[in-house]
Amino acid sequence: ERVSPFPEAEWQGLLQYLSFRDMGAYPRLEPFYHELAAWLGVPREWLLLTSGSEQGIRSVFEVYVRPGDIVVLPRPTFAMYQVYCNQFEARTSELLYGPALELPVERVRDAISPGTRLVAIPNPNSPTGTRFTQEELRRVIERAADVNALVLIDEAYYFFYPESALFLVKEYENLVITRTFSKAAGLAGVRLGCVIGQPSCIDYLRRVQPMEEISGIALRCGEYLLRHDYLIWDYARQANEGRAFLMERLRALGLQPFESHGNFVVTRM
Repeated sequence: ERVSPFPEAEWQGLLQYLSFRDMGAYPRLEPFYHELAAWLGVPREWLLLTSGSEQGIRSVFEVYVRPGDIVVLPRPTFAMYQVYCNQFEARTSELLYGPALELPVERVRDAISPGTRLVAIPNPNSPTGTRFTQEELRRVIERAADVNALVLIDEAYYFFYPESALFLVKEYENLVITRTFSKAAGLAGVRLGCVIGQPSCIDYLRRVQPMEEISGIALRCGEYLLRHDYLIWDYARQANEGRAFLMERLRALGLQPFESHGNFVVTRM
């Protein structure tokens, strides 16, 4: 979550941006779809709006994962991946991090077998703060394509680590990316996110989406943040500065913080 409020002027601007229609009428999604698509630099047909990125992750499981399918995921990671594996009766192939929080990309590739249906990679991962490079992600996607598996890259912490796999979506049909407005954008309470992928994937995900999943208030808040996106980048910069400060002080105390690419720090006590 965002832990400091918006500057007062921008906060008042956001409140004035909202209207009664945002609460009193059913939401109109298309204007925001086009604005977000332009902001991301992808065609509108490559987007699916979701109630936070978590709903997008669930939709991927609902559409693609059948009982008995194998889901490859790191451990530890976002807890809902295991919840959805249990819910949709998937088998998990868990990739445990080493003592230095290392997870070589070759181990990920080796875990992808003909029974694999989904490879879930939060990048950066929570709670470890680790990340894969763009070239490492490409190697995983290509290996998954060999066995007809889908790769889900969750970029919830993108703004704190502004290296995205978004350009890879244009090259690979077996890749979807989830994004959220909950972290650096500071809109965790309104529940707004999206899935990005080629239409061959997005069309299937849209079939399981509730009719009014996104509220009008969420759309207006998201629109305001897109039009004032310096608020997102400024907060990410401040959080990264705070992370560096915290790691420096932890080392001064004789502790051992791990390198982190999220808005959090893991340390040996």
